Amino acid sequence: MGILQGAVNTVKDFVSPKRKAAHEEPQWSDKPWEEKLSALYQEYRVEDRVSRLTLNRLWFMTALYFQGKQGITWNNSTSAFEIYEPLDGQDWYVENQFRKDVWANVKSLNSGELEPVAAPSSEKPSDVAAARVANSALDVIYEDVEYTRLKTSKHLSMCLYGNAFVYNAFNVSKDYGISLIPSYKYEQSQIAGAAICPNCMMTSAEGTQACPECGSPMEAIPPEMIESKVFDSMEERPQGRNVSFVTTPLEMYCRAKVKGGLKYQPYLFWVRRLDRNIVLSMRPDADCGDGDKSSLGDDLSQYYIDVLSTLAGGPYSGTYQLASRYYAEVDYAMCWIRPEMFRGDKELLEKFPKGVKFETCNGKFIPGTEESQSMDECWTHYAYYPNTYSFWADGMVDCLPIQDQINETNSLMIRYLRYCTMSKKIFDTGIIDPETLSNNPEEAWIPANPQLDKKLSDAVYSLDPAQLSPDVSRWKQDQRLAGQDMSGAYAASVGQSTGANASYSKQVFEAERAQGRFAPMYDYNRPAQVAWVRQLLTLFRDNALDERKKQFIDNAGQWSFEKFTGADLGQGSFDVRIPDSETIPKSRVEKAQGLEMLVQLQPVLPMLTHKEKVYVFDFIGLEPEGSPDSLQAQRAFRIIERLIAGEKITPLPFVDDFMIQATVFKEYLAGEDGDKLAQESPEAFTNVYSYLMTMIQMQAQQGMTMGAMGLGPTPPTSQGTPPSQPKQEMAQAPIDQKVPMPPLPAGVRQG
Repeated sequence: MGILQGAVNTVKDFVSPKRKAAHEEPQWSDKPWEEKLSALYQEYRVEDRVSRLTLNRLWFMTALYFQGKQGITWNNSTSAFEIYEPLDGQDWYVENQFRKDVWANVKSLNSGELEPVAAPSSEKPSDVAAARVANSALDVIYEDVEYTRLKTSKHLSMCLYGNAFVYNAFNVSKDYGISLIPSYKYEQSQIAGAAICPNCMMTSAEGTQACPECGSPMEAIPPEMIESKVFDSMEERPQGRNVSFVTTPLEMYCRAKVKGGLKYQPYLFWVRRLDRNIVLSMRPDADCGDGDKSSLGDDLSQYYIDVLSTLAGGPYSGTYQLASRYYAEVDYAMCWIRPEMFRGDKELLEKFPKGVKFETCNGKFIPGTEESQSMDECWTHYAYYPNTYSFWADGMVDCLPIQDQINETNSLMIRYLRYCTMSKKIFDTGIIDPETLSNNPEEAWIPANPQLDKKLSDAVYSLDPAQLSPDVSRWKQDQRLAGQDMSGAYAASVGQSTGANASYSKQVFEAERAQGRFAPMYDYNRPAQVAWVRQLLTLFRDNALDERKKQFIDNAGQWSFEKFTGADLGQGSFDVRIPDSETIPKSRVEKAQGLEMLVQLQPVLPMLTHKEKVYVFDFIGLEPEGSPDSLQAQRAFRIIERLIAGEKITPLPFVDDFMIQATVFKEYLAGEDGDKLAQESPEAFTNVYSYLMTMIQMQAQQGMTMGAMGLGPTPPTSQGTPPSQPKQEMAQAPIDQKVPMPPLPAGVRQG
C-alpha cells in the first residue's frame, strides 16, 4: 500500500505543476484576444487529422454508393479512390439496392418520428396561454424552415453518414417585409402646485390661504417636475424568419473521443468553401486574399464535397476527378468554442463567459463576428447507430459489401445470359467461307466450297442453349434479404403480407413497425429533438417582432385565423416535451375509440377533480381543451390572480360554474402555492378564501331557490308510489316572504 501511495504522489508531483503552468500561463497570453481566437481555431482544426481522414473516406464512399457511383476502391499508394473500368464491350448493370434500403429507412424514420409539443410549466393561465401560442407558432415555424424537407435531409444524412447536425438561426431581412415599431421619448413636464387642509384633507388651488370647509390654514404643495413618456416616431425594422440547416459530418469538425452527445463537445466548427465575393459581401472585413486555398482548406473532406457537388450524370463519369472551379473560393468557418478550452485566459473568460462564437476566413479571425454564445443555443446532433466509445455514430456502411455482391451477381447473370442461353452454330471453314456469312435477309445464297469427301450437311453443327441454374436467382434473393436484414429496411408490401387488409392499414402498420424498430434510436435522439424545438421557439420569442398568422378550421368547420407575435410567447413559461405515442390518436379510428372510452367513463367524470379529468382526457387520446371544465378552470385561475393583485371581484351566477371553480380554489389553497401565499401575503390569501366562501354561499342559495321553484332534483320514492306534486301553498305565500341569504363577506357587496 505504501509503494502504491508513493507512486500516486510521484505522479501528482510530476503532472500537476505542468498542468497548472500550462493552464494559468498560456504561451500566447501577451497577444490580442483576436489572435488568440485564430490560434485556438487553427490548432483545434487539425488536432485529429489522421483519424478524420479515415472517416472522410468512409463517408465519401457511402455517398458515392448512394448516388450509383459503385465499383470503386481505395489505393493506398496514390491515396485516392480508383474506379473499376469496364472491359471493352462490357457494361455494368448497377441495381442500387443500397439506395432502396436507404430510402426505405428514411421513409420509416419520417413516419415514425414524434414531434415535440409545448406544455405549460404550471397551472397559471399565463403559462397555459403561452404554451397554446407556442404550439401555434410551431406550425408557422415549420413552414418557414420547410420541416418535411428538413426532416428528410436529416434522416438521409443519418443513414449515409450515421450523423446529422442541425443549425438554427433567425434571419432578418427586408425581403420578409418591414414592421413599423413605435418609438417614444421622455419630456420634462411640470405638475401644478396645490393647497391642502391638514384638518379635513380638503384640497384647493395653489395660493388658497384658508380651507373653504373648516376655515383652517392651508398648507402649500409646491409644483413638481416629472418626466412623461410621449410618442416620438415610427421606426422601420425588417422582419425575420426562422431558418434551419442540416449539415453532414463532412462539414463539421469536432472531437471524436467524446461521450454524452453535443453538450460535452469542447468545440464545433462548421467549415465551408464559399465564393470569395459572397464572403466579402457578408463580411467586408474578412481577409480573403486572392481566393487561393489555405493550408487549412486542404482537408480531404472539402475535396470530397467539391467532387460530390459537381458530379456529372451517369454511373461513373467524373467519380475521382477534381471538381472544376469557375470562381475563386475561400475557406469560411463558423466556430463555437467553450470557455473550458480558453486555457485559463482571463481576458477570454471575462469577455465570453458562455463560450465564444466567431467566424474565420482562411483561418484568420473576422473582426466584428465575436459573440458570447454557447453551441447549445443553436446546434443539435443526431446519431443513427450510436457508438459507445465515440461521438461519431455509424451509418448503413455494413450494406456496402452486400451491394458489391449484388453487382457481381448481376454482371455474371448478364454475361451468362449472353453467352450460355443462346443457341450456337459451329461450321466448317473448309466448306463455308466465314466472310460470306451475313445476317442480311436479302442474301438468300451463301457460296460454299465442299470437298469431294465432305458433305454440305456435315459443315454445320448446332449447340442447344443451356438453362440458367435456379440457384443463381435464389442466391441473388438471399443477398437482397441479407441486405434488408442488416439495414432494417423492408419493402412496402410487408404490411399487406402480415395481415393488413388495405393500403391505409398497411401504412399504419409500417409506421408502428418503424417506431418499434427504431425505438432505441428515437430514445437516444429525444433530447436533441426537444432541444431543437426549444431553440426554434426561443429564437422566435426573442426576435419575431412582426405579427404572424396561422390558419386553421374551427369547431364549426369554418376557416379561422390566429395572430400572434414573439412577445406572446414571453407572457408565460412553457416546457417542450415529446408526448407518448399511445396517447395521441393518429387516425380517425383511434379518435373514435377514444370517444367510446369517454362514454364509458362518463358516469365517473362528475366525481373527479379538474386535474384528474385532464389526465383522463390525455389518457384516452383526446385534447384536454375538449373538456367542458377547462374553460371554467382557466377562468378560476385568472380570478385568483386578480384577487391576489387586490382587485375586488363578485361571482357572476350566469357565467361562473361554482361547482367547478370551487374545486379549483380548494386545490389551490390546499397546495404549496396556497401555503406560500398565506406566508407572504395573508391579506391576499384572505381575499381568495373569502371569494371561495362567497361562491359556496351563492351555490347554496342557488340550490335553495331552484328547489323552491320545483326545478331541483326529485328525491327517490318507493316503487309503486307516484312522486309527490309541488305544494300549492307555495303560490299563496305572502309576498314579503323571502328565502334567507347567508351574509356576504366584506368587500364583495355590490351597491
